Amino acid sequence: RLLPLVLLPFALAACSSSSSDNGPVTPPVTPSISVSLSTPTGTVARSSSGSVAVILNRLGNYTGTVTLRAENLPSGVIGTFTSPTLAGTASATTLSLDVGASAVAGTTTITLRASGTGVADATTTYALTITAPAITLIAGSSTASAAQGASATVPLTITRGGGFSTAVDLTAEGLPAGVTASFAPASLAAGVTTSTLTLTAAANATLGTASVIVRASGTGVTSQTATVALTITSSTVADFALTASPASLALTGGASGTSAIAIARSGGFAGIVQLTLVGAPAGVTGTFTPNPTNASASVLTVATTSAAVAGTYNLTVLGQGTLPGFTVLSDRTTTISL
Repeated sequence: RLLPLVLLPFALAACSSSSSDNGPVTPPVTPSISVSLSTPTGTVARSSSGSVAVILNRLGNYTGTVTLRAENLPSGVIGTFTSPTLAGTASATTLSLDVGASAVAGTTTITLRASGTGVADATTTYALTITAPAITLIAGSSTASAAQGASATVPLTITRGGGFSTAVDLTAEGLPAGVTASFAPASLAAGVTTSTLTLTAAANATLGTASVIVRASGTGVTSQTATVALTITSSTVADFALTASPASLALTGGASGTSAIAIARSGGFAGIVQLTLVGAPAGVTGTFTPNPTNASASVLTVATTSAAVAGTYNLTVLGQGTLPGFTVLSDRTTTISL
């Protein structure tokens, strides 16, 4: 038996491509440029030069020619590119900055601009610091001392900066009478940084302390100074001697007498002297006028009472001298017979 033929409907749907099948479509990159530097800052001394590497970044397959310029250059500064134009795929050049002697010291922001056909200009900045040549002078000691007829030395150090590299000359000012100065060396050539100042006092050099000014000078730099306090002392030892006049006194009980005590100073000693009477028996006292003193004499008054025992006594006048700065000299004495 034959079955009837049944026709069933059948639909075939065609698949169409869509963005979800192949992922998003990336639009083409717009050609552009940017510019950067190897360092954003630099320091150059006057009368010298420096450089900075410039990097050009090309985007969107840009291969056009790019022109580079340095803008806002300070007065006295010249900027030069090793390659002011970069064509094709070239992406690096160097900017040299030549700083003249007249350039003003300080910091200036320079703009580097990159320009190309069909793309917006690209810029970046560079902070240029210009330093002025300079020197510094340091004395190894701010004080020195020499006796008359002798000498003292002071080490000196020179530091150069700001591109300064030439000779430095040394001089001394304010020398007291009888003192001379010499330097070894007096002129410091390029690269030399030390010298020695010798201060020599003549036998009659003025005693006391004076400020000696050491000056360092160089072409194109401000001179610098250092001060040394020089003390000239006597070539002899500070000392003094005492002498009594009269050197003997004869008194009755209850009476008094005087003796002038001369103070003879030597070796530049000008300090005070404290006087004391030593060895007085009971009933005997001694006073000095003035005391202490920086004069050349003092008057000793010897007073007795009725309690004093008759006899002959050796009284000692003791003097203690003090130099400025509280240096005590050895005691000096003289004797009075009472």
